[in-house]
Amino acid sequence: MKPTDSKSPKTIVILFRYLPRYRLELFEIMRSSINARGLEFLYVTGQPEKRFRLRGDLQEALYHRVVAEVRPRIFGITFRYLFAEKYTRTARTVIYEYSITNVNTWLALLIKRPHEVVIWGHGPGYMAKQSLVRQKLEAAQARMADRVLVYTEPAKTRLLELGIENSKIHFLNNTFDWANLQNEKLKITSSDVRNFKSSYDISDAGAVAFIGGLDFEKRIRFIAEVLDFVWEMNPDIKFIFGGKGPDEYLLDKAVDRKQAYMLGRVEEREKALIGTACKVLINPGNTGLLAVDALVLRIPILGTNVLSSPEKDYLIEGASHFTLTNNPASFAKEMLDFLSDFPRTSFTPPPTIEEYAARFVNGALGENVA
Repeated sequence: MKPTDSKSPKTIVILFRYLPRYRLELFEIMRSSINARGLEFLYVTGQPEKRFRLRGDLQEALYHRVVAEVRPRIFGITFRYLFAEKYTRTARTVIYEYSITNVNTWLALLIKRPHEVVIWGHGPGYMAKQSLVRQKLEAAQARMADRVLVYTEPAKTRLLELGIENSKIHFLNNTFDWANLQNEKLKITSSDVRNFKSSYDISDAGAVAFIGGLDFEKRIRFIAEVLDFVWEMNPDIKFIFGGKGPDEYLLDKAVDRKQAYMLGRVEEREKALIGTACKVLINPGNTGLLAVDALVLRIPILGTNVLSSPEKDYLIEGASHFTLTNNPASFAKEMLDFLSDFPRTSFTPPPTIEEYAARFVNGALGENVA
């Protein structure tokens, strides 16, 4: 690591959407590591969109700054711009969102800046329908950036295949601090499980769980349709939902007929109970960090082949993840077949928060990653 000159910029700034609770431990570890290098850390966001507010996980921190933001919608596409010049103009390094709809990112890449420009995100081929235009724009952003931080090693491989220089790509192994979840799972007793099942009328037919934000990325409308078909085929199957979000109302019919139970936002204890009392997790949309939950709880995910997040790379098809047909009626039938003839499953250890923080800091500063 190069020594920091006393007159050189010393702030590392991240521009992103909002500060969720699950990122606090990561940023605290990063801030400590960055401070130890004689540098400062700032995380700058706008006011979160309604769908993020409804998740109920907004946080504040000493290193967090909130600035004005605009989100113009042009030809059906929402763009974002943060008025963050106050913090970026004197920064050493600014980490921008790796997104073709982020105006801050494009301006930083196209107009020479005094700071290093690092982009951070899922990487190409995830979360959105891929097209040649999108691929070319994502590749262009990666070529112009000083460094690129992507969530998983397969995401790095995708960039290499697009001709991006190996030395500028850093994969992070996105995760959260799951040690408490693992500890809570170890504390669960058979009595705890019996009481949980009794509270939600879970019979020998079993229960299916959902954990996460109840929004369009998780395809709650699709799940609601699946529940309608399951109700016709086997009304004894219960569905336990841990989470909040704008699409929660789509499940009202299933709740009214006592097929589904809404637990709201769940913490580690509730997650551990859900993962122990239920047979599988359902997630036909964005897998996200549910992949880490599944590996810690040792419970498989039933999903679809719809483009998903890079964390799905941690799962093994046919062992910890099972792809069902992307049609509500077929998905329902295949899920019931799965529950009646449960296959062998296996789970690999998820990445740790310490590893993620170290990779993030090293990548942000351009240091070698072991």
